[in-house]
Formats: sequence, C-alpha cells, structure tokens
Amino acid sequence: MLRIIFVSLIIAAGVAASFGSSFHALLFYLWIAYFRPETWVWDASFLQSLPLSFIVGAWAVVTTVVQGTKSRFDLRVLLLVLILAISTVSAFASSYSSYAVPYWQDFAKVIVMTYVISIQVTDERRFRLMLYVIALSLGFEAAKQGLAQLALNPGAKNFNPTWLGDENLTAVGMFMLTPFLVVLGLTSKVKWQTWMWRVLAVGVIYRGISTYSRGGFLACGAVALFYIWRTPNRVRSLLAIALVAMMIVPALPDAYWNRMDTIDAKEEDRDASSEGRVHFWRVAVLMANANPILGVGHNAYNAAYDRYDVSRGQYGENRSVHSSWLGMLSELGYPGLMVFIMSIAMAFLACWRTRRLAAAFSIQRDDLARPRDHDGARRHREGPARTSLIRERGADLRRGGCITELEIPRRCLD
Repeated sequence: MLRIIFVSLIIAAGVAASFGSSFHALLFYLWIAYFRPETWVWDASFLQSLPLSFIVGAWAVVTTVVQGTKSRFDLRVLLLVLILAISTVSAFASSYSSYAVPYWQDFAKVIVMTYVISIQVTDERRFRLMLYVIALSLGFEAAKQGLAQLALNPGAKNFNPTWLGDENLTAVGMFMLTPFLVVLGLTSKVKWQTWMWRVLAVGVIYRGISTYSRGGFLACGAVALFYIWRTPNRVRSLLAIALVAMMIVPALPDAYWNRMDTIDAKEEDRDASSEGRVHFWRVAVLMANANPILGVGHNAYNAAYDRYDVSRGQYGENRSVHSSWLGMLSELGYPGLMVFIMSIAMAFLACWRTRRLAAAFSIQRDDLARPRDHDGARRHREGPARTSLIRERGADLRRGGCITELEIPRRCLD
C-alpha cells in the first residue's frame, strides 16, 4: 500500500507539472521510463492496464512542438536519422520481420525522445534536473538492494530481475549510472545531498557487482580507471576507490573470484559460458557477411541464430550476441555499424570540446582571482586574446552541437 501511495503522489505531481511545461512533461516521462512504477508496486494491475509511458511521452512531444521549442539539425541529429532509417528498412525487409518490428517500434520511440531531450535540455539547470531524475529513478531501488544485501547477505548473488535485462545488462547499467551519481555528489553545493549521492553510488556499485557478471566486473574496473585518469585530484580519488573497495571486496566469496578468473582463462580451461561468447561473436560475423547491407533485422540476432549456428546447437538455441558492436554489425549490417561508430566518435568529440571550454573558463577565473600587481598591464594586454579563446571555444560547442545555448558570464569576457 505504501508503494502505491508513493507512486500515486508522484504521478499526480507529474501530471500537474506536465500541463504547464513541456520540459516538466519530459522529466515526468523520464521518471516513468527509468523507474518503471508498474514493476515496483506490489499490485500493478491498474498501472499495467494504462499505457502511461506512451501517453506522457506523446504529450511531451506535442507540447514541445506547440510551445515552440527551437529545433536543431546538425551532424549528431543526422546520425540519429540515419540509424533510424537503417533500422527501419532492416526490420521490415528482414526474414524475421515479425520478430524485429516490435523491437523497432520501441527503438523508434527512443530516437524521438532522444531528439526531444536534445532540444529541451539547453542549459546547466535543465541538464542537472534531468540527471537528478535519471539518477534517482534508476538508482533508488538498485542502491536500496545493494546496501541491504551488503549489510544483511554479503557475497550472495542478487537474482532479482530488472527491466534492464539479464545480469550482464543490469551490471553494465549500474556502472553506467555510477559516474552520474559521483558527478552529482562532487558538484552538489548542499552537504547532505553530497553524502546522499555518495551512499547511493556505493549501493549501485555493489548492486552491479552482486550480479556476478564478468562483463560488469570489467565495466567496474574501466569506470574506476577512467575516473582516476580524468579527475584533477588523483590522490583523493584513489582514497575514495580504496575506501569503497575495503567495504565491498571482503564480502565477496571465493565463488565470485572463481568466476572472474575465467575471464582470461586459456582456451582449454574456459567454461562453457565464456567459450560460448566467442562462438556467438563468430556467428555474428557470419550473419553480417551473409547480409552486409541491412543485416538480419533490427534486434533479430536471437531469431536468426539457429540458422547461422555452425555448432549445430552445441551452445543452445536462439542465443544472444553479448556484444553491442557485433550486435549492430549482425543486425544492421556494415552501414549500421559505421553509423554507430560515428555516433560514439561524435560523443567523444563533444566531451573533448567541452573540456577545452572548461579549461578556457578556468584560465579566465584564475586571472580574475589574482590581485592586480606590476604584471597587471601585461595581463590586461592578454585579456582580449583570452576572451577570443573563450568565444572561439564556445562557438566550437555550438557548431558541434554539444550545447544549444551557452551563457558565458560577462565578467569573464570583460
């Protein structure tokens, strides 16, 4: 009953807010999409009978258009259009179209909402609000399970199902969420919020580890290494990682480490699971070579697996590819894989340009903080050059589509 009351209050608030603002309608949609209230309450019959996500998503799109939100079209949007076009043709032209089309419909909705996000989230305040909604919606239940299991049943595998998918997808999802929580904690100006994000991060990390997923274990290590590499204070970051490791590692039993040891095992020592992964990847290449332009159909690897399985069922039937890259290759062909790679490359480019702009702001801020002295005249002469640098990098971000609205503090340009 308490869960139903909690969800009902949020739905009521979301409906009320959605009538006044298309951005609030988007936030309401994101809560539904990431929290999945129909899977969280005990008696979900009423919520499951309502197409709540579709209704709110459609309302967010309609209000975005009606309220005159400024549209955008750049290379990133073009890549979204291309991947949607390729997946559309692939799904309907596939020999497995009856299997592929329902998944394509969900994918098309994701592309539309991705575009809506890109034109609605136009400043830091909106970006931060969006991160709040995503982080709390996806991380609330996950962190609760992780912290409870760490305290009450440490070391055991978490078998609770999630809407993200199997244990591998759940684990990777948790470690994709972790940087959001860490960043929100580092940038929060309120002390209790800082600690809230930190506690949630610990719970989410353990929720990912407790899946016993080898891919999740590698993702955890990659996130930790990248965090150390990118942080300006490596000593503090190492101490934070060491503290979290001291809480989690002693709780992990030998069964966990025995499973992780199979990651780099020799071919003759691999277990059936890890050996099967390599076979599934080979099958993906066979599918792509047989269907190089459109692949076997959007998300149709499972349906097509038995036809291309040269092992004649040694690793089971209707198996999954267990690789995003080879999944794109086998299901959307070589053009789909190229668009996917370009999208990833553009994301890295956006991050690089953002860091350049942040560095420019940092230089100007340091100059403003330094008192005037005998070098004041020199810095005054350098001021126009640095102002030009900031303007240039801000223009880079606009041209690259990293942001749609950038407000540079006037005091940094004077």
